[in-house]
Amino acid sequence: MLTILLALFLHQPQTTAVAAPTQLPLLDFQQLCQELHLQAGASLALVEFSSPDGSVMSSSGVVVDDIGHLIVPSRIKMSQIDGNDLVITVVRADGKSFSASLIAE
Repeated sequence: MLTILLALFLHQPQTTAVAAPTQLPLLDFQQLCQELHLQAGASLALVEFSSPDGSVMSSSGVVVDDIGHLIVPSRIKMSQIDGNDLVITVVRADGKSFSASLIAE
């Protein structure tokens, strides 16, 4: 019996790890948004961001929080280019905000 339990324990199916959030340079961000349009469907969130020169642009993509949870249509409070990185702040329905990133799966 112990051998069977040990065998079951050792042969448990592996869970798929969630990709860690990463910050992407602007060009990679735009390319990833285009690729995810085909894969993510309704999970896309519109992201508007400002560049250092003050111009405002928008794109869509998949946004995740710092723990790796997918953020589905959320209100984007602020997103901007900080150096070469995109910085996003998401505001929940209850008014609490947190930072988020765009990721590739």
